[in-house]
Amino acid sequence: MKRDTLALRVVAVFLLGAGLYHLVGALAPTFAPRLPTWRHGLFAAVDLVAAVGLWRDFRGFSLLFAVLTAQQLWSHGGDLLRAATVHHRLDALSLVVVLLMPGALALVLRRARGHTPPTV
Repeated sequence: MKRDTLALRVVAVFLLGAGLYHLVGALAPTFAPRLPTWRHGLFAAVDLVAAVGLWRDFRGFSLLFAVLTAQQLWSHGGDLLRAATVHHRLDALSLVVVLLMPGALALVLRRARGHTPPTV
């Protein structure tokens, strides 16, 4: 298995975990009350579709993942900045998302172009 494929599958597993978190948040609103139930439900579905797309590409996935990446950078980037400046703490989850998503997007775009990286 190529490194790019392995990396995308690792990110897919993280997205499945995020989807599970949001599914529980949608079904049990007191579990994660910071977000409304509808948003948890939406991101449970979005995370599942993204995980499937990372595991097995489908037509139009690159654009969908680019939009998701932009949304996650906006949302989690804002959370990260707010946590640091207002609450004087590190939001580790948001930091991971902000660092992980652009790299995953680069791999998705490389896969979509059919680029095969050199093997080591």
